[in-house]
Amino acid sequence: MDSEMCIIRKLQSNDDKILLLHGDTEFQAKLLGIWEQQQCQNDCKFNIHIYNNSSTEIAGRAVMLYVKKNGKMMVACCSGDNGIQPKQMVLPKEIKENKHEALFIMNKLKGTDRYMFESTMYQNRFLGFEPLDNDPNLNKLVLRLKGYDEPDDSCEVILI
Repeated sequence: MDSEMCIIRKLQSNDDKILLLHGDTEFQAKLLGIWEQQQCQNDCKFNIHIYNNSSTEIAGRAVMLYVKKNGKMMVACCSGDNGIQPKQMVLPKEIKENKHEALFIMNKLKGTDRYMFESTMYQNRFLGFEPLDNDPNLNKLVLRLKGYDEPDDSCEVILI
């Protein structure tokens, strides 16, 4: 898979929370007012790096998600079968294998403005949002197990 292009968007959950990089250690989603969104431009604008997909095994767009912070690329990476952690890395120009800790398959849900991002490392696991135990106003970014035909709006992402 060769590098193709990059789009920059905010990622929003179904409950209107905006995903951002909290410190350098965790991706969190929270409700942000217009002023707060303007203040967190670097922390909440995600680069969606799209790769040319030559594999017939993968249906959808192969992507990596990252935030630029303090001159570093903080990439959303799988950490275990349900964790997502930011990891500093230089994006590869080409990915030879179909599985990579930071590679997701982006698919648009038919008839909606929503997307789902499936991990290439862990089949049937999708980026999703779960409330933090100590603060119900915050969600953390996780990998959620779900079947293709099972509805799960916590795995749906709106690009704004």
